[in-house]
Amino acid sequence: MSLLFVGFGQVLIIPNQHIENIYTLEVEISNRIHELEIEVARRLKEVYKCDGVSSRQHNEPDGSQDVWHYHLHVFP
Repeated sequence: MSLLFVGFGQVLIIPNQHIENIYTLEVEISNRIHELEIEVARRLKEVYKCDGVSSRQHNEPDGSQDVWHYHLHVFP
């Protein structure tokens, strides 16, 4: 699993193994991604003193997916 700092507080959580989208995501990997999401969200809230944190993930063209590797955005 990789964490990538994108810009003002935005972090991407990216599985190292290729997963195209949520439809092929295994439960064990999903669990690890969401454990990291919770940790990142707590740290963003602490560091940026923001009132809330959002996360986003897109699937297929009609779902706004434009990168064909599963990843989760977490941002203040």
